[in-house]
Amino acid sequence: MDYYVIGESFETSVPWDRVLDLCRNVKERIVRECKERGVQFPPLSTCRVTQTYDAGACVYFYFAFNYRGLSDPVHVYEQVEVCTHAAREEILANGGSLSHHHGGEFHHTSSKINEYIHSF
Repeated sequence: MDYYVIGESFETSVPWDRVLDLCRNVKERIVRECKERGVQFPPLSTCRVTQTYDAGACVYFYFAFNYRGLSDPVHVYEQVEVCTHAAREEILANGGSLSHHHGGEFHHTSSKINEYIHSF
């Protein structure tokens, strides 16, 4: 953890007419959530369309932030990521679904991340 970076990816599916709004708004929400929670450096917040279908697309989001100076980076991660619903709320508000093209719902745990960060 020499670089103090923590990150994650998550995915959703969305109708074609909502893809651009969803991508823009979720990325902006991640940046805003990081800033509001004291992340000192601009986070990586990006996405890509991974599969296309007649009705819409599968979109993967990726985010990472430098947690230098944060006393509890796992807590900040949980608040930004879907564990506390910030990204999930934005996805739903923009017409996305809670599960992506495979039908699996979001299921991320912070215990593994916490173990990893504190193992160094």
